[in-house]
Amino acid sequence: MMHSFYWKFSLVTVFVLTMIAAGCDGDSNGSDDAGTDTDTDTDTDTDTDTDTDTDTDTDTDTDTDTDTDTDTDTDTDTDTDTDLDGGLDSGIDGGADVDGGADVDGGVDGGVQELQYIFWADSVAKAIYRMDADGSDVTTVVSAPTEGQIPDFCLDPVGEKLYWISKSGTENSKVFKADLDGANQEQITAIDLAHPIVIMDIDVDPVNERLYFLTMNEGYLRSSNLDGSDITELVTSGISTPGDLEVDPDGGKVYFSSQSFDTVKRVDLDGTNEETIVSSGLNNPYGLAVDTDTGILYIADYQATDGDIFTIGADGSGTLTSILTRSGLEDVAVDTAGDHLYFVDIGTDDVTRSDLDGGDVTTVYAGSSYPVAIELVY
Repeated sequence: MMHSFYWKFSLVTVFVLTMIAAGCDGDSNGSDDAGTDTDTDTDTDTDTDTDTDTDTDTDTDTDTDTDTDTDTDTDTDTDTDTDLDGGLDSGIDGGADVDGGADVDGGVDGGVQELQYIFWADSVAKAIYRMDADGSDVTTVVSAPTEGQIPDFCLDPVGEKLYWISKSGTENSKVFKADLDGANQEQITAIDLAHPIVIMDIDVDPVNERLYFLTMNEGYLRSSNLDGSDITELVTSGISTPGDLEVDPDGGKVYFSSQSFDTVKRVDLDGTNEETIVSSGLNNPYGLAVDTDTGILYIADYQATDGDIFTIGADGSGTLTSILTRSGLEDVAVDTAGDHLYFVDIGTDDVTRSDLDGGDVTTVYAGSSYPVAIELVY
């Protein structure tokens, strides 16, 4: 029984061991083959993927460059067209403003303006003239031989209007208006002050649309709407015989001179806050002009001989200084863009220009009969 059991046991043992050995070898060989196949496939797939990615990247870069170039060209063309159109529109609008906008009368916009026209009034000829800045192309804008003398006038660049005074004998003073070329003349009948009150000086605030005027024989400063309505008394003493009137809308001030008291004063646009700018040193102050860029006030002091153009700070600061001597000075205007003064006098009856310091005196126009007022247009 033992031998038989041993033999059977031995056979089983050998059989089991053989099967285990065979199974282990089979699993090992199968695993090795699978690993080999996997590695081979992986390498092949990796190479293929790499090639594909490279091609894709190349195509993407090429497309991106092409799109970028196309977009850039398109944007550039669009911007250029827009700028050109904008520049053209600005030029047209700017031209319109120069001809009749707020910048006409002295560059309220702050841009550099070139002087275009000089207007002046001749009291004896009862006329207002215009000429180019170089003295050429003299044109009669207003001729009123049947009316009274023209002691003063002013320009409204915003409304494109010209205002002037007519005074004659014992008649009431009249105020007229017209277009800047003299067309459409009409009297402002609402301004009707009974004689012996005589309107001597007039100026306009184009921003707030008000007229200002000085009267003789009572010495009042008044203002009104542009149509003559709402006449308001602003200053009722300290003027007597008026010399000139200058409105500074930007500074909110009205300057006026008195020949009787030889003074220059200023008030706010509503007539309040009266200040004395010059109380001594003048003999007969007529014309006034304010350089709003430098804050300098120019005063044409009338004398039959040895009249002067004086300067002082517009607020009264500094020293009253003579920069030019000229007989019979009537009025002065300042060209802030060209750094020149323009003035008229009855000593020579000329329209004359000088530098702001009074140097380089040049006759612009000779041949007027009695020039009394001057205005500039840009």
